Amino acid sequence: MAVEKNFTGSAQNVLRARSAGAGGWEQFVLYYNESLDRWALRSTLNGLFVAMENGYTGSLQYALRARSTEVTGSWEEFTLYGIGA
Repeated sequence: MAVEKNFTGSAQNVLRARSAGAGGWEQFVLYYNESLDRWALRSTLNGLFVAMENGYTGSLQYALRARSTEVTGSWEEFTLYGIGA
């Protein structure tokens, strides 16, 4: 998944599954909050945390976007699940 940094307006910094490799636009740092048992992702491209857009309507509703300077709510926290091989 890549951060769409060069997009403008409401599509700026949206995450899109479009890449075959992992360059600068596709790298993230994973953070763990032990007290909440939740995870957060920070883009190495723009230094912002990934948030789920639950306040949007239309095609961007629930989209993921690298837009938050810090983790302040559940829209920036995620649960990780293991998938057996």
